Amino acid sequence: MFKKQYKQTKEKYDNLIKENKQISLDTDKQCDAIQSKLNKYKERVSKQNGIIKQLEHNNIILEKENENHKFMLQQLEMDNNDSNKIISKHNQIHHQIINENNYLQQQCSNILQEIDQDDDEDDNEDDDDLN
Repeated sequence: MFKKQYKQTKEKYDNLIKENKQISLDTDKQCDAIQSKLNKYKERVSKQNGIIKQLEHNNIILEKENENHKFMLQQLEMDNNDSNKIISKHNQIHHQIINENNYLQQQCSNILQEIDQDDDEDDNEDDDDLN
């Protein structure tokens, strides 16, 4: 009876050991699969971090370029304003010269008219002298 009980207990024990080995193998497989996924995620995260660092670097470069462009735009705006002031000043001078020219032309016309009138008067006096 002890032998039978021993045999049954040994069989149960052997079955438990087999079950434990199978559970251990299954657990190892699951751990390996999880470890593999974890390594893949780590690789992805590493790649993403590399991409992020590159984007940050590119962003810094673009910010510097943007600052340079803003500075250049400010310089162009100042140059444009200066050019507009110069053009405005030239236009004022041009209008002043035109006005002065018109005034002088009018003066010349007046003088020529006076000369013509004087000539006419002189001609009239000459005619009067002849009569």
